[in-house]
Amino acid sequence: MKNIMIKSAIATAVVAATTATTVADVKVYGRIRVAAICTDAGDSECALEDRSSRFGIKASSEITDGLTAFGRYEFRVNAERASLQSAAGAGGQRLSYVGLKGGFGEISLGTRWSPYYLATVSYNDPTNAFGGTWNSGAGFVTSSSAWAFDFRNTHTLNYKNKFGAANIGVQVQMLPGTDEEIDEVSIGASFKVGAATIGLGYLDTDGVGSVAAIHARSKFGPVSVAGRIESGDGEAGTADQEALALALGYGFGGGKSLTLTYGQTDIDNGPTPTEIALEYTHNMGAGMKWFAGASVADDDVSGTDDVTRYGAGFRYDF
Repeated sequence: MKNIMIKSAIATAVVAATTATTVADVKVYGRIRVAAICTDAGDSECALEDRSSRFGIKASSEITDGLTAFGRYEFRVNAERASLQSAAGAGGQRLSYVGLKGGFGEISLGTRWSPYYLATVSYNDPTNAFGGTWNSGAGFVTSSSAWAFDFRNTHTLNYKNKFGAANIGVQVQMLPGTDEEIDEVSIGASFKVGAATIGLGYLDTDGVGSVAAIHARSKFGPVSVAGRIESGDGEAGTADQEALALALGYGFGGGKSLTLTYGQTDIDNGPTPTEIALEYTHNMGAGMKWFAGASVADDDVSGTDDVTRYGAGFRYDF
């Protein structure tokens, strides 16, 4: 009797799973990044750090020919604590949206990446540990930035489409409990010019200011290059600033690569923080990488020591 009940339960689960997959195409994915990193800012300290691990579910289903529904949930996973929380203990939800796509493009509601960020940042830091893709109006350096732009935004209406060779994204943020109908507008566009990819972005946040950026990246055999120039016009209480970010990469073959990144921000009547980083990544296959690197950041603030970071870790994607 017990075996019959077990077999019946398994059969029911298989039928349910088969029915679910016929309704929607579901993908479960994840990324685990953990590193042992030492930080020297006058006093030296070493610790095991989670580097933005995440777990997610994506689903889509065809409503009619040419019209598809889609949705996504993605959570921040702290590998240090084995929890769906950030290191600070805040909620770990990263992305959550629902939408429709078809010949008209793609429209969605929820929490999504900013089109400004997607169009104007190169993904040259695969471990999120040294240098790389940090963004908030400060190139690669954020600690002294006068800006507070987010690269993932909540409470947004999003539209994406391709017009000729250009991919265009527009995002409108409408936060509850504010006096404004629209709190932020983010626009991003990217297109190919020969061997190069060009990205343009504009972002306007109520009460903070506006920022525009141009980005370019290309690859020449084993060598990859990228650059980004950003200019921010602050409103009352927010300083104007200019930012520059550069990246140079070299692929040795066999999944081995080396990346050098540099970033500097010139804050009006303020500091000029800079950062330089070098990182080696080794792709072992089957979703596994190991990495090692170091970075030096100078906040250019009186009485503040330079911050040196170095270490190594693993990244596993599934």
